[in-house]
Amino acid sequence: MVTDPSKPVIAATCPQQVTLPAGSTTAYCTCGRSQQGVYCDGAHRGTHFRPSIIQVDETTTATLCQCRHSANLPYCDGSHQTLV
Repeated sequence: MVTDPSKPVIAATCPQQVTLPAGSTTAYCTCGRSQQGVYCDGAHRGTHFRPSIIQVDETTTATLCQCRHSANLPYCDGSHQTLV
């Protein structure tokens, strides 16, 4: 299946809950092409997408969007429910 490079790939139609350690910096994948799930692996090269950087001071549990259609990226807002 060929995907439109101007649109994010819907990697999954459910969010991924992750624990972000205190003092960490995480690169969230905005393109959906990463083989590392919600974490950027550079698969966006050649597209207009760039990772979103998440920085936390305290250990945090976050629910990250895998459909890439949330209005609150990188966090899930339930938009995946309209894609199914």
